[in-house]
Amino acid sequence: MLRRCAFVVSLLAAWSGTAFSQAPPTTSELIRNLRSASDQARVDAAQALAARGPAAAPAVNALIAALSDADETVRLSALQALAQIGPKAKDAVPVLFDILKGTDKRLSRGAITALGAIGSLDEKGQADLLGFVSGEHLDLSVAACRALLQVLPADAPDRAKTIPVLVQALKSPDENLRNEATATLGLAGSLALPQLSHLVEGFKADPDTARRAAAALSLMGPQAEAAVPALVLALGASRESVVVQAAATLAAIGPAAAPAVPQLKELLSAKRSLTRAAALNALGEIGPAAASAVGDMVLNFSDNDENVRREAVLAIGKMGDAAQPAIPGLIAALSDKSELVRTQAIWALGRTGPKAVPSLIALLGDENLQETAVVVLGQLGPAARSAVPELVHLLSQKDLPESTRHELILALSRFGSFAEEAVPGLLRILGDEQNPWRADAAWAIAHIGAKGAIPQLIRAMPPDESAASELTTVLPLAVLTLNPENELYFKWALKRGVALLGHEDNRVKQAAAAALAITGKKAVEAVSPLAAGMENTDPAVRSSFLGALAAIGPDAEEGLPAVITALADSEHAVRTAACVTVGKIGAAAKVTAPLLEQHLQDRDPALRLAAAWALVQVDPKRADLGALCTEPLRWGLQSADSRLRKESAQALGSIGPAALHAAPDLQKLVQNGDAEEQQAAGEALRKIQQPKPGGAGTINRIRGGRDERPR
Repeated sequence: MLRRCAFVVSLLAAWSGTAFSQAPPTTSELIRNLRSASDQARVDAAQALAARGPAAAPAVNALIAALSDADETVRLSALQALAQIGPKAKDAVPVLFDILKGTDKRLSRGAITALGAIGSLDEKGQADLLGFVSGEHLDLSVAACRALLQVLPADAPDRAKTIPVLVQALKSPDENLRNEATATLGLAGSLALPQLSHLVEGFKADPDTARRAAAALSLMGPQAEAAVPALVLALGASRESVVVQAAATLAAIGPAAAPAVPQLKELLSAKRSLTRAAALNALGEIGPAAASAVGDMVLNFSDNDENVRREAVLAIGKMGDAAQPAIPGLIAALSDKSELVRTQAIWALGRTGPKAVPSLIALLGDENLQETAVVVLGQLGPAARSAVPELVHLLSQKDLPESTRHELILALSRFGSFAEEAVPGLLRILGDEQNPWRADAAWAIAHIGAKGAIPQLIRAMPPDESAASELTTVLPLAVLTLNPENELYFKWALKRGVALLGHEDNRVKQAAAAALAITGKKAVEAVSPLAAGMENTDPAVRSSFLGALAAIGPDAEEGLPAVITALADSEHAVRTAACVTVGKIGAAAKVTAPLLEQHLQDRDPALRLAAAWALVQVDPKRADLGALCTEPLRWGLQSADSRLRKESAQALGSIGPAALHAAPDLQKLVQNGDAEEQQAAGEALRKIQQPKPGGAGTINRIRGGRDERPR
């Protein structure tokens, strides 16, 4: 077994003795099992297909047949599978409505759930579901409400008819029904806000319903901003469960819940630890807008309750620059008796920026906290570059504990080019055949960007390259990461990097894909093995292989069939990565447009964003891009990831005037974004707000003049 090596996509693990579980049955085998003589085998097959989600689409006809099975459990499991497959199970819609004509409530409920997941019902289908909303069975009514909210357009008047039924179900004696109503009201969004806010305000008369209403609001996240005043009132409830849920909902709303900060500050000294912890969590999610509470939050670092101390440290780590006064307290928390609190203190210090660096450098001389200080400095990365000389000096010490030396090499790798002065020491480690940290040093050299060390990295390769070892794996990936201009060096690394895509350890495969992605289109010969990797059972591997194909770009067209398969993957993350990949392939992937349109209806906003962005890339002249893609891309402008904000802006610019609704969001990005974001947003605004054909600006350009109107 190998030591932990965090340099290569999380960990490089067990090189020998890797155990493999039996390969799962194929979809074809599961379809055959649906016809088994064994009732349990048929149930197991349907449930296994349900677990595969949209990837089980080839089984739709077999599942439709299973709806006539003699065993009710098989029928129920088939309904569940059709629901999980979603829109690709549309052929089942007529049979599902036939089930609704029967008297079996469980089957009817399953059919309603499947219809909602499949979506795209015609007006008659919508009307049939609406009939169940006002039916005599409240559980079926709630299921129908959820289905209608899934299938009806956002502006459909009939959506409002679901809210009174769901509010009624919040007070049902059936806990499962109450929970389902809570989740469905969360799905209703702004439509349910007024009634939910009113229920929260009634916490004195009916605290249980108020708590559930607050829980429904929490599912809306920032969309529930209008409920903040009601939630602030609920923070004063006498029942702890109401207070804790109100705080949790304010946390879900995030920065827009800033008006609640004074009341949350008061709760930091509440008698009950759960209330204190909930208030701290909310303040942390509100973030820098809760800066006025930092002093009070620091007092909770010494709370008797471990969970409260942990939440306090965690919340401070989300305060941005406002956390600076808490640095001494965070340093003290590194000695907390709880390992969990110490771990969170490391994380929080890693987010406080350069002002924590002097205190951390001072800790490098403390034997008890030395390794912790190294870890935090590494998390700070380039922001802590002033610590590099001290870290390089520490690296030269022979009596350094081995675990500290490992963390030290890892930390230096995170400084990038700012750690250039560490390269000679790292090369000495690499050149020492008895040194246990040679692979770590190689990867650190690569991440520092020391291209001049490529010959030494290649010479360090053991003569027997076939021997599975950490070093024989890391060295080619390190050279690939440096992306050498020398063709011989690059071919040396590429050949070995491509071979590692077939390594027995999935984490090594991910590392190889990540290194190949750095080289971009130069890795075109890896397209075939990367495409073949879509059959891997680990979704993390599939996602990383898609990332490499995306980096190769249009030259990865050969792998498009595998990418199309990944668009129907059972994992959201894989489907999202597949959308990005088809977008990077570009116009050659136009055939994927119908699949991308389906993903625009997904509940996951990240997947909707990826699908919208990709659709703009593969079919940029499409007339309905504005209607389909503007809203998901507007969501992308709010992302915490600068790259996503920039690419969302660029895609909106490509849509042009049809994306006019995004102009206010783009203007905010022009004002508040970094230089690249400002440029992308400004260019997008110019394209969106361009004069209409036949306008004065167009006439002036036709005449050879200039349109002098201010932009």
